[in-house]
Amino acid sequence: MSDLRKNPIAGNWVIVSQEQELGVKITPFPPFVTPKEGCPFCPGGDCEKGQVILSLPPVSENGAKSAWGVLAVPNHFPVLNAREKLEREGLGMFDRMSGVGAHEIIIDSPTHEHMLRDYSVDQCKLMLQAWKLRIADLYHDSRFRYVAIFRNQGRR
Repeated sequence: MSDLRKNPIAGNWVIVSQEQELGVKITPFPPFVTPKEGCPFCPGGDCEKGQVILSLPPVSENGAKSAWGVLAVPNHFPVLNAREKLEREGLGMFDRMSGVGAHEIIIDSPTHEHMLRDYSVDQCKLMLQAWKLRIADLYHDSRFRYVAIFRNQGRR
């Protein structure tokens, strides 16, 4: 469970996670020899075994060894939760809201271990299309007012 709290001096909102306060550590993925071995985000990994939010077909020059070109899945360790009820209250000098939001992972390619600069133009377009579709879908939830997208590179 997390909260959003407004900094009364700066005027910005920050996420406060009780799990992080308690010192809960997320174990990093075990070491693997090749990117595909044991990676939950590679084709055949755990990402395909759970709920899939969005799956776009692969681009033709991709070699099409995967059933998908871009995949969106829920984060297994979400900081925000879309199932929470939106609550807002004053808490001392802070405004507080329940940690309502979506926390998703968009796997931008079956060969996600590559650098973005190595993707074809068509693969980049597919990735941007997935972002656009997810933002458009989240826009329909009146509780959400902000979307942030960032892209991890490498194992961490």
